[in-house]
Amino acid sequence: MNIPMREIKREPFKSNALLFSVFIIFFATACAANGNDAQGDTGPMTNRLEQLLTEQNGEAIDASAQLGVKAIPVLMKFVDHADPAIRRLVLESFAAVSGPQANDALVHGLEDTSLNVRNLSIKLIHGLNAAIRSPKFNVLLSGSPDAWVRGNVALFIGKADDKSAMSALEKQYAAETDNQAKHNMALALARLGQDESLTKILLPFQGIQQGNSNFKEAHALYSAIQELEYLGNPKHSTYLATLLSNKTEVKNLGTEPFPVWHRICDRAVEAIPAVTGQSLPFELGGRTYTDQELQQAMQLL
Repeated sequence: MNIPMREIKREPFKSNALLFSVFIIFFATACAANGNDAQGDTGPMTNRLEQLLTEQNGEAIDASAQLGVKAIPVLMKFVDHADPAIRRLVLESFAAVSGPQANDALVHGLEDTSLNVRNLSIKLIHGLNAAIRSPKFNVLLSGSPDAWVRGNVALFIGKADDKSAMSALEKQYAAETDNQAKHNMALALARLGQDESLTKILLPFQGIQQGNSNFKEAHALYSAIQELEYLGNPKHSTYLATLLSNKTEVKNLGTEPFPVWHRICDRAVEAIPAVTGQSLPFELGGRTYTDQELQQAMQLL
């Protein structure tokens, strides 16, 4: 699901890729010469990671990925650093490490005082390969002063299929004053099986017919397809099957002189894996699909 994100004002990371590459080659050669394997002494690497973080050098992300869990003690030293640019770099480094401890750090970022850091935490959690659960989610759902955090935490809870949080979601949905956060809570409740919310979320697809749409309806359907992806229910594949015949142009992925129109049917094709769990026999990725590819997609529905 492509979650709309608030704009992040990115502080540029300093980079010295050539020197870092030379260091990696030197370190790997030294390890080989000493007979060390991948589990050998990583002291020089951890020292280098600490230096990169101090310098706000983006190479810290790759260094963390190479160290794996051995990077975590170093990253933890910087997780509450006074500089939000370093805290952002630490979050990206944690995401490169992955694992339960790294996930806890990403959740911790949702409580950061910097809007940019909170935005990045949300983006990174949505980008994880698997949904996560956290006891902090229920607290943040009602306690975060940031409506964007509250709404996305609801999506995290729903994506993890955490039905134990249904009561907390329903309570906050009733109290929520921010429209987008409230909608996200309804979406999470729909995924968890609450009939009333599911009816609301599926409303744009009720009564749809084959063929093209008017401008307003087309844009509403195009946007609503991502919610079918979030729900991830194969029963909703019938909606996608109907939309495959809708060739209304909605979004120009190219430029004004050289447009590449993304139609409703194209967006429906790209939603098939998330909704049905099935893979398509051709490459996906923001483009106009051929009639033959549309027919192949229909065969999966």
